[in-house]
Amino acid sequence: MFPSAGDELRIKPGGFLIALIAFVLTRTLLVGVVYNSPASSILATLLQLVPLVIGLGLVIYGVSLAVSTHDRAYARTVATWFLVGSVGIFAMVALGAVESSDPVVTLFSDIVVANAVLGGGTGGIVVGIRSARDERRQQSLSRQSDQVVLLNRILRHEILNAITAIRGHAELLHNEQSTGSSYDAISNGVDRIEQTIAQVGFLIRTLDETAVSLTSVDLATTVRECSDKFPDDATVTIDASDSVQVRADEHLETVLTELVEGALERASKREATVAVSPEETTVDVSVTAPGRWLNESAQRTLLEGIQDYEDQNLNYDIPIIRLLVTQFGGTIDVVDREEGTTVVVTLLRTSEQAPKSDLPGVSSDSLRNATVAGVVAGVAMGLILQIFTGEMGIIGALYGVQSIVVGWITHLFHSVVFATMFVAAVTVDRLEQYAETLSGTITLGLVYGMLLWLVAAGIVMGIWLNLVGIPSSVPNLGVVSLIGHLVWGALTGLLVFVLPTEIR
Repeated sequence: MFPSAGDELRIKPGGFLIALIAFVLTRTLLVGVVYNSPASSILATLLQLVPLVIGLGLVIYGVSLAVSTHDRAYARTVATWFLVGSVGIFAMVALGAVESSDPVVTLFSDIVVANAVLGGGTGGIVVGIRSARDERRQQSLSRQSDQVVLLNRILRHEILNAITAIRGHAELLHNEQSTGSSYDAISNGVDRIEQTIAQVGFLIRTLDETAVSLTSVDLATTVRECSDKFPDDATVTIDASDSVQVRADEHLETVLTELVEGALERASKREATVAVSPEETTVDVSVTAPGRWLNESAQRTLLEGIQDYEDQNLNYDIPIIRLLVTQFGGTIDVVDREEGTTVVVTLLRTSEQAPKSDLPGVSSDSLRNATVAGVVAGVAMGLILQIFTGEMGIIGALYGVQSIVVGWITHLFHSVVFATMFVAAVTVDRLEQYAETLSGTITLGLVYGMLLWLVAAGIVMGIWLNLVGIPSSVPNLGVVSLIGHLVWGALTGLLVFVLPTEIR
């Protein structure tokens, strides 16, 4: 089983960057400043908890973004604005701290500075989300615009020419001036119109219709089927022995056929080589022919998209290839060498089963339900730990404050993060088959809970406590902790199955 198509986009580093920076801000700046002195009242205590919840909430958002269905460009834009917001606010308050006697101490001990930096990051995320959505909307509009432009040009050229020929020969038949070839000409014109309409069907699909049409296609089989259509007077060498599944549809054959036939028509010799090179998550399909068989306009169209002006020297095969590969989620590169020109089409690799979505990652509904599962399972586990050990406050000590309230907040924070990671993990092909039943999902939850008990609670937490000055054995594998983690895992698996997520 290979990764699902787009698995190279499943993890978005931008999301983890937000989570890491937000965690550092919350742990070093905020907690150390806000909770150094006891609050004077209950209201003051509640006010102290607000920035802690916001900081940990940003960490959860970053983790969720990292495994979400958003692409890397979206996550990168949001992360960039997050950095701009937090660093920008820090720079502003740093200028104000210069006038103090010890600016470094002021920056890292002033509660206003800590909250301002965290608030700046939050504002940056809001701006980043809007900016990323605008960028994605512009890309969608640009792609749809390309489809409309190409459709208009093809219909105007192919359909109108065919209709003109049909009309001319129909008049000859009407005037009884036909030489006997008019019927064939009209029949050919009708066939040309029908063929054109069939070929341009992909140009009138919406983005949602395109996503639904994409499935798992055997690349080697498609290449062999295309080879039967190549001209007999041409030499085409094919290196595609391995069976590889890629994300595409029935138009993949059009891409390969048009690309090879175009190379044979434009190359200095009627010969071409087709090579398939599988990578871990992608497949490169290379078409090489002697000479520089792609002019500047054709290369620009393949690499950048359809130009605003209509180039009379550019056939329709080039923009069709570009649009179809884009719809498949692939990319195109052109390599010019002395011995010839190579066009490399990179397609997304998939498993043998048809992918459920062209958006890799966890859906927003699944992420929301992971949060619900994390909170519910976290409360159940926390009650077990508190009732039988009374040491929930020790979790808060990991963040510098040995308080039962802070302990509960940070414990639920951990629970939501781990639940989100669990939901992301069971969407992987190798585990998804086990999450198709209630017993299977609960079993996965139990196994996951035991792993957390062994690694997170037994080793990481023990080392962390020693680092903050609280002696702890490593590994620290208590029975009550094991029971709590097993209950957490079972509840998480149960809720993940029951709640309407995309896992089933």
